[in-house]
Amino acid sequence: MPEEGEELYWERPKNARRNHIYDGIRSLCGNWLFTGDRVPVENDDTYREGEDCKVCCLEAGVLDDE
Repeated sequence: MPEEGEELYWERPKNARRNHIYDGIRSLCGNWLFTGDRVPVENDDTYREGEDCKVCCLEAGVLDDE
């Protein structure tokens, strides 16, 4: 889970099949490096199955534990 007040960003790397969330240069799942435009994660953002990385969303609190 990211630190309080830390900014998170969405990005879909060129070769990735899903969107990932970043708190810096590396995705929260640890598999991708940040390479593009920063799109902030908003409080009302939700996990979209098949579109977003589940691990990143769990780490960022976008997807509640099941």
